[in-house]
Amino acid sequence: MIDYENFAFPKRVRKKDKKAIKNKKGRCEWCHKVGITDMHHIKTRGAGGADTPDNLIELCRVCHTLAHSGSIKQQWLVALKEGREFYEQSSVNGEINKRS
Repeated sequence: MIDYENFAFPKRVRKKDKKAIKNKKGRCEWCHKVGITDMHHIKTRGAGGADTPDNLIELCRVCHTLAHSGSIKQQWLVALKEGREFYEQSSVNGEINKRS
């Protein structure tokens, strides 16, 4: 008899685009810092996001953490990736800052 409570189910198999994941330039696309970066999935893999260049954005470790915490919103990353300008509300002084 199988003990399903302690059984490790494999994650669904997904096609990995290793070239897209490894195609890093070492510069954060959000804050523009040069250094160690990670590729962040804009649409998460769990939600069906692919390892394609249009779904990946290169972020420094700090910005990557902020993206996962929700401090950098997904729609901001989408707009940045699409090259559109957008506006964000600054939490420090209440001013609207233009981001491009």
